[in-house]
Amino acid sequence: MGYSSISDYGVIGDLETVALVSKDGSIDWYCHPYLDAPSVFGAILDDERGGRFSIAPAGPFQSGQRYLEHTNILITEFTTDKGRLEVVDFMPVTAPDRLPEIIRSARCLAGTMELKIEIDPAFDYARAKVRIEERPAGLAFLHDGGGLVLWTSPRLSFHDGRASIVLQAGESLDLNLTDVTAASPSTVDEALHKTKEYWEGWVHKCESNQCPLSGPWHELAVRSGLVLKLLTHRDSGSIAAAATTSLPESLEGGRNWDYRFAWLRDSVFTVQALLSLGYAREALGFLEWVVELCKGVAPEDLAVFYRLHPQTSTEEEILTHLRGYRGIGPVRIGNAADGQRQLDIYGELLRGVSLFIDHGGELEDDDWPVIIGIVDYVTEVWMEPDSGIWEMRGPDRHHVHSKVMCWAAVNEGIRLGESLYPDEPRLPRWRRVREEIFEMVLARGLHPEKRVFVQYFGSSEADAATLLIPRTGFLPYDDERIVNTVQFVIDELGAGGLVRRYVANDSLAGKEGAFLACSFWLVDALIGIGRLNDAVGLFEQVIGYANHLGLLSEEYDPETGVLLGNFPQAFTHLALVNSAVSLTNALVERDGPSVLTTFEHPEIS
Repeated sequence: MGYSSISDYGVIGDLETVALVSKDGSIDWYCHPYLDAPSVFGAILDDERGGRFSIAPAGPFQSGQRYLEHTNILITEFTTDKGRLEVVDFMPVTAPDRLPEIIRSARCLAGTMELKIEIDPAFDYARAKVRIEERPAGLAFLHDGGGLVLWTSPRLSFHDGRASIVLQAGESLDLNLTDVTAASPSTVDEALHKTKEYWEGWVHKCESNQCPLSGPWHELAVRSGLVLKLLTHRDSGSIAAAATTSLPESLEGGRNWDYRFAWLRDSVFTVQALLSLGYAREALGFLEWVVELCKGVAPEDLAVFYRLHPQTSTEEEILTHLRGYRGIGPVRIGNAADGQRQLDIYGELLRGVSLFIDHGGELEDDDWPVIIGIVDYVTEVWMEPDSGIWEMRGPDRHHVHSKVMCWAAVNEGIRLGESLYPDEPRLPRWRRVREEIFEMVLARGLHPEKRVFVQYFGSSEADAATLLIPRTGFLPYDDERIVNTVQFVIDELGAGGLVRRYVANDSLAGKEGAFLACSFWLVDALIGIGRLNDAVGLFEQVIGYANHLGLLSEEYDPETGVLLGNFPQAFTHLALVNSAVSLTNALVERDGPSVLTTFEHPEIS
């Protein structure tokens, strides 16, 4: 069947795992029973061996997709010269003791529709041997580690995982894919009703909590919130960075990574976005997960990212038997960044805690010792090099962003101590170290002639992460060095109006695309330095690259006009929400509340 574009997919899920459904009606990515488990359908990484679950008209067709409003229920509509068909795809958000289930309900809306159904599970990343057994209501696909059962109504006759059926207007076909241990499938109409009710109720919380985001980008931000919720693990509150592994960041190959883990770095971005949308409970759940990780663990033993489930290995492995998306390899599972030192994570952790407290949250009695341990550790190691925010696989360096985030960790510790524990005896020493970091960054992190922040001490290269410096309070946006740095990033890293992360040699082959989260960071920076019209123009350009459902991946290639990287990407959607809120607030402050109902694209200065 070939490969669909990354932008041609929608995503469904149940807070345990997700599935990617193409506009052609094919589920080409699904890991069972949880998001970071081995894939069952992986045609997106190998269209011959990966496995898929497809429903589509037998002949030529046109198709389109949409979500049922304010839900993660996906509707794909097919049109042929003989009729119209609607396929509703969703995963019931069921009780925690029930394993994930995919429901696909096809209904002929008009005329006659001949359907072809193909199901070809390839368990364990297409490494397992699959047995097929006939069952009273359908087919069982078994391997040594378990299996899945496809229940169909009406009953279909399959041959090698393929079947066909002709539907007349008003007739329907229901397919339930369940774990082999399930005694029976869900009742489709009841499951659809409850799933719709769940997602609408979750979105309604945003509205009832007086979501501060209104105006032209509200619905897009709500869709981003629904994406983030899909990537959230129900029990722990952790959020996966993305739904997939190994979708290429470069069309030349090599830059393919597994992002089905929860990164500590995302803490403050996550809390900020969730609070901005009115989801204080989700923000608290995420922070509780973070704080619990820190308890009983030495700060130096905190990992860069964490598994969603204890059964998953983080050890990086290359699957040589899979070709990769459109043949662009390698296919990796696990992530070797797990062993890196990334000192910026501590600043992000404590900024997330401070942000939550600023919004009315409270620390538990045993939380302060954890914070003390983190700040003390940072005061001891801030002078050491690290791998940096971009997890480069070369030598450790003194990354400017990492140093600033060490400053932020100490600063947040001081801020929390002064407000909550003013008698803390460590405060004077923390203040001295904070000043030492500040002076060191200004002495060695600035280009001596250009007066701009660079990627690492002694370098002359730009780094998009330096756009984040003023949000920590290290320097204000109107400081000349910040204003210069924003323009430096635009000049050095600009790509088709967007922003790349960096251009320095990182020992990897190929050139990656523009990093979408960084482009949203530039929006925030432009707001901060007073270039509001430019910020609006850039924001609208970036959101214009979202697919037909409002979903975004990690990167965009300005040269070919395609989305790149894992999809959908939490970091991108977090940045979208935060920029939408900042931009809305800035417009209201400048032009008054009426701007939200009379919004027009301003002249770009």
